[in-house]
Amino acid sequence: MDGACHLGFDFCVYLDFLSIRFVQLDILGIIVMVAMIYLLGAIWFNTRYKIENDTLKISYGPIKKSIDIQEIKSIFFI
Repeated sequence: MDGACHLGFDFCVYLDFLSIRFVQLDILGIIVMVAMIYLLGAIWFNTRYKIENDTLKISYGPIKKSIDIQEIKSIFFI
């Protein structure tokens, strides 16, 4: 040990173990946060609607969907 921990060897090893686990959890949290920011940004900035023939094509982020125009019953404005 470097002399920074004066509480006993077992307690210092336990503190080192906790600090390693918190660092791993922080890295996992950062990865999840970056993925969520990417997904929300992709949905927010890449939402597209396009009408081709008799089909409404919707694209929002990585998700794509096609709807037959004849199936649309009503349109709501919020």
